[in-house]
Amino acid sequence: MNKQEAEKNEEEEEEEEEEEEEEEEEEEEEEEEEEEEEEEEEEEEEEEVERKMGTRGGRRATTPKEELMAGNKRGDEGEGE
Repeated sequence: MNKQEAEKNEEEEEEEEEEEEEEEEEEEEEEEEEEEEEEEEEEEEEEEVERKMGTRGGRRATTPKEELMAGNKRGDEGEGE
């Protein structure tokens, strides 16, 4: 009888350990998915900011010549009266 009880207890412990391992794996997968979602959201936010600021990859969307022309136009507005 003791041998059967010991085997039964062993089987139950193994099942519990397997269940715990599965739960841990599921938790790790969920954490990884959450991290990926957060990274995607951050990238989308950065892209939105870049679109609003007119920059791509940290650079302005306009060329230096365009900036000079825009500056000249602004400077010319008040003159000539």
